[in-house]
Formats: sequence, structure tokens, C-alpha cells
Amino acid sequence: MNLSTRTTADAAARSRGFTLLEVILGLALIVLLIGGIYSIAAASLQMSNSVVENQANEMHLHSFVNLLRRNIEGLPGNARLRMEAPDTAGGIYHSELVLEEYPLAFSWSNVAAGSRIVILATEKDPPKGIRFRVRYLNEEDAEAYESGSLGADDGIGLELLDGVRAVLWRFYDTQTEEWVKEWPNANQRPSMIELNFEFFDNSEPTRAVFWIPVVADPAQIVQGATSGGAGGIGGGGGGGPGGGGAPIPGGGLEGGRRPQPGQARPGGGRDGGPRPPSGQGGNSRGGRGR
Repeated sequence: MNLSTRTTADAAARSRGFTLLEVILGLALIVLLIGGIYSIAAASLQMSNSVVENQANEMHLHSFVNLLRRNIEGLPGNARLRMEAPDTAGGIYHSELVLEEYPLAFSWSNVAAGSRIVILATEKDPPKGIRFRVRYLNEEDAEAYESGSLGADDGIGLELLDGVRAVLWRFYDTQTEEWVKEWPNANQRPSMIELNFEFFDNSEPTRAVFWIPVVADPAQIVQGATSGGAGGIGGGGGGGPGGGGAPIPGGGLEGGRRPQPGQARPGGGRDGGPRPPSGQGGNSRGGRGR
């Protein structure tokens, strides 16, 4: 009787299943496991997005510096460059690098070439600090700019870079062998231009140095070629270009041209001198007698 009762109790205990505490502990373990997997996946996704964003920013920065280098170092001989003292009021570095007589500076497919003045400006951008912006001014806008009446939104503008915290332009003066922060004289060129700027993300500051080549003014080259060509006309003597003169008496053609072999001279005879009569003994000029 006791054996039967014990067997029945054991079978009932085995068919009873898990207790409430066991189920709760199991669910807790599953939640912790899922949370760990989700955290690892989210961290990996965030790191991947950060890497992609950093690569995009690096490419943007590299393209920006190359754009400046291509346009600054490609300054033509007749172009002028100047920059007044930057305005640092309110802790914002506002500067304007002015390029004159450089219609192809920072040219784009959607911007018509031929701007009278192109300005590379650093302006205050309230949400993002400082931004680099290019402004294209035609003749009318350029006159308004020179007179100080140009509005902030006049002309065509194009934003190049934003999110900048600090900017510093410097110009190397070969006469004083010093770096200066302004270049007001547009009739002279610095030998080098330095640009320093940094972003809000605490990344390494960027420094770029642009070399300004010494290029002759095309107008002076054309003027020199024109004056040189005018002075060389008839420079070889009277009578025609490249020398020559009046016909030589007794032979010779105008301009110092020699007759072709077998061609009769105006004064008689043929090229090579008169031949001796047939049968004349002795040596003739330039040949042996018969």
C-alpha cells in the first residue's frame, strides 16, 4: 500500500511542470541575452555609421582643399588678389579673399563664367559656427561691392564648407620674410598663402599652404610681341622683309635671291659665271680645260 502511494506521488510530481519562479528566471535570462545581442548589434551599427561619416567628411575636406589649391595656384598673370584685415567682432572670424580679373575662378557648370570679382568669404553660420562661401559678382555687383553698398544676399553664392570653429589666413611677404594676416595691396602677390582651420568635433586642425606662381601678364606678353614684330619688319635692309634691297647692277635679283641653275641673269650669262669659248686652252674657272 505504501509503495503504491509513493509511486503515484512521484508520477504526479513529474507531470506537474515548472514552477512560477523557474519560469520567471528563465524569462529573465532570455531578456538579458536578447538585450546583450541588441547592444552589440547597435554598437556595431553605430561604429559603422561613424566610420562612413568620417570617411565622407575626410573626402569633403580633401576635395575642399584641392579646390582651393587648383584655383589659388592657377592664378593667371593678369589676376589680382587681396584681403583686408579680418573682422573678429563677436568672436567670429569674418574674412574676404578677393580675386579680381579671374573670371574662371571657382567655376561651376551651373554658374556662368565671366564674373568681375570672385570672393572666397568666411561668414557666421549660427547653427554651425563658420562657413566658407564663394560669391560671384558681375560688373554691377562689383561696383556695388567697391562702393560698400553690396547686400549680403546680392550676387550668386555657393557654400563650400560648414561646421568650422576657427579660421586663420596668413600671407608670406618675401620682402619682410614674415607671415602677415592681411594682404591689402592687390598689385603685388604673396609668394605663399596659408590656411588654418578646425572643426567642432575636436579633430586635428587642418593646415594647407598654397604656392603662388610667378606668371607673366598676358597683356604684357601680347604688347611685347606686337612691338617686337613691328620693329622687325624690314629690319634686314631696304626693299622688303627679311633683307634684300634694290636690284644689283649686272646681275642678282631683288631681295638677295639667287637665280636657279640655268636661269639667265638680268645682266647676261648663266649661273656659275661665263663659260670660255670652245677650243680655248687652259683652265677655266671651276673646271679643267680640254
